[in-house]
Amino acid sequence: MAELISPMRRVGTVLATFAAGCAIAVGLWMWWSDRCGEACPSPNVVHMLAFLGLLPTLGTMTSVLMVSTDWPRRVKLVLVAVLLLIALVIGFVLSQIPRP
Repeated sequence: MAELISPMRRVGTVLATFAAGCAIAVGLWMWWSDRCGEACPSPNVVHMLAFLGLLPTLGTMTSVLMVSTDWPRRVKLVLVAVLLLIALVIGFVLSQIPRP
């Protein structure tokens, strides 16, 4: 049975997801930039900025997908877990910047 969600809860969920994605991106940028400062290689900085720029957008798109479908809750949770795992792996790879 599909779970009913009110329109305001849908909007609130999407906005909260975007705000959380922005906050996580800022936190990650502060952590990454403190690790290497001016010694960051240019390609790594570009990759970090692309990842951080896409993080809120992809999180919001996922949130819109989750609130607009009538998939069972279990399927939604598995999809979110897989996407989160992918983001964590990408973030881990990008964080392997050598310290100065």
